Amino acid sequence: MTVFVAPMSVMDPTSPDAKAIGTISGVEPGEVTDGPQQLAFTATGKAELVAAMSTFKTPFNIIVGATITVTAGQSVPQGRLDAVVHVKGHAGL
Repeated sequence: MTVFVAPMSVMDPTSPDAKAIGTISGVEPGEVTDGPQQLAFTATGKAELVAAMSTFKTPFNIIVGATITVTAGQSVPQGRLDAVVHVKGHAGL
């Protein structure tokens, strides 16, 4: 799964305004995770996130996107994904 940062008006991870900031490892079929999963930042991910957060009066979105490939004969994946992204920041003078 890829995590993106984008302006508030963007909800689609394929938008050119959505910047990939990192990835979260996939989960095997039937696997349940019961704790937070770590984000592996891209080479420019932290800088993209800092840039979005630097103008604190400008709202932004964090988007989680993934591509699933289903080939002929495979059953359609079932289940659910709950994604909660926590971004920590601080401000100073």
